[in-house]
Amino acid sequence: MNKTVFILSIILVGWIAGGAYVYTCKIKQLCYDPAEASISEREEIEEPSTEEEAVSELLDTVSTATVEEGTTEDTTPTQEEVLQRTYTIYFQPMSTELIVEETHRVFFRQAKDWLVKNPEGRLQLIGHTDSTGSPERNIVFGEKRAQSVKAYLVAAVGLPPIQIEVDSKGQAQPLADNTTETGRAKNRRVELYIRR
Repeated sequence: MNKTVFILSIILVGWIAGGAYVYTCKIKQLCYDPAEASISEREEIEEPSTEEEAVSELLDTVSTATVEEGTTEDTTPTQEEVLQRTYTIYFQPMSTELIVEETHRVFFRQAKDWLVKNPEGRLQLIGHTDSTGSPERNIVFGEKRAQSVKAYLVAAVGLPPIQIEVDSKGQAQPLADNTTETGRAKNRRVELYIRR
């Protein structure tokens, strides 16, 4: 009798899990399938693969001073100029798991160096979501994403928790159109910036 109950329990659990998968992924289309993304979509949100590319990308985002012809003025941006820009970390659908890339580590090191030198400074983390789900749920979900970044910064990078502030805008501030997977991918993010 116990063996029969056990087997029926396993079948029931499998049936429930399969039903949940079909409803969530196939009917509601809330699951992310990288195989379904086109190459252009994957390249559009792909981050640089090496630390040099990451630093180059960060430095490229900083506007440099115009240099008159014939002068030798150094236009290489300082660490502080780089940190004046917003840095963005993207997330998978329905996920709060931070997948740390080398580009993230470069920014985290620069932010840590600056915050150590400026104990009154703060690193602001703002979580965002795509428009999947209710606005109320997305506020909570965006905060969970920002909290996962904060947890990493405290545990792995060594930033003091008091210097990290967390907020969420949910789906209220999209960067791109939420009607396409590419747009939704750009909206699932945490933005980091130094607040002086």
